[in-house]
Amino acid sequence: MATIHLKFNYMKIVYIAEKEELQALIKDSIHDEIEAFLKGLNHKTTPERMSLSETAQYLGVSKQTMYGYTSSRKIPFHKFGKRIFFYTQELDNWLKYNAPRYKSREEIESEADYYLRNAARKKLTRR
Repeated sequence: MATIHLKFNYMKIVYIAEKEELQALIKDSIHDEIEAFLKGLNHKTTPERMSLSETAQYLGVSKQTMYGYTSSRKIPFHKFGKRIFFYTQELDNWLKYNAPRYKSREEIESEADYYLRNAARKKLTRR
């Protein structure tokens, strides 16, 4: 048996638990703490406005690539004096609608099947 001593400002509680029960309590407590920690990692707050280097990190490209995108006006940006900055919402929209999207294997196979079926139909109707 294990004894747990809990002290509060105004009273002391003694809880006697079996070894398995104590292990389960500790396991649950650790699990809850890890889950809360991971949840905090997933809820990173992205700033509304970012500098060029922050944007490069956000998009996973180099600063040089970012300068190339801005000079060729491929990406939405704003300029205040010599400073270049980007709005997160504009970047997300740009990524969603303008960045190249690669098809999944299933999409490619589906398109190939459709093409082959139509080619076979055309061949049959010619005869």
